[in-house]
Amino acid sequence: MRTLPLPELSEVQNELVRQAFLRLLHSGNPVPETQLNVATAAGHVDVHHELDALVAAGRVRRDDNLRVTGALGLTLETTRHRLLLAGRTWHTWCAIDALGILGALDASGSIHSTSPPDGRVVEIHFEQGRPARGDLSAVVYVPTYRPGASVVATWCPNVNFFESSSVAAVWASGAGVDGECLPLVAACDLAATRWRERLTPSGSAITG
Repeated sequence: MRTLPLPELSEVQNELVRQAFLRLLHSGNPVPETQLNVATAAGHVDVHHELDALVAAGRVRRDDNLRVTGALGLTLETTRHRLLLAGRTWHTWCAIDALGILGALDASGSIHSTSPPDGRVVEIHFEQGRPARGDLSAVVYVPTYRPGASVVATWCPNVNFFESSSVAAVWASGAGVDGECLPLVAACDLAATRWRERLTPSGSAITG
């Protein structure tokens, strides 16, 4: 697997997701639409309309006040994937999100997750963006993406850590989930590359 099996976003959408992620990371609070501002050569972007499309695709989540609560895998909601970063506790939508965030930021921190078959705890400690201690023999199951499906609602719940590829295979077969099992280091490399791309400002979609 050379890249994650997810559809690409437009440059405008990438920039909105990037901004939302960085503001969530900085403040730890929901992000109002008014704090997201993107322009292109054609003029300013309808942020509300673009966020609606991102929510429908499962790439962003908002609360009842239309504030962003999740972007680029980082979420204010509680999930099975807990991320300790810069002295704060976060959650991510899936295992790949946690790996990508720590890897792309070259951060030291830790991931505390549970495996879906039996709730077995998986802990991985990072130093400068690389796994250093903990369950280093863990694997990550990356399911096949079904075109048109919500990423956060249908793909992310099946992207999890497992103690071994054999355990992951048994779970995937029983759950009817097609995909591929990746060793931890390979999953880290794949995720970090993707998140670095996502955190790079777009050339034509810029903050206004």
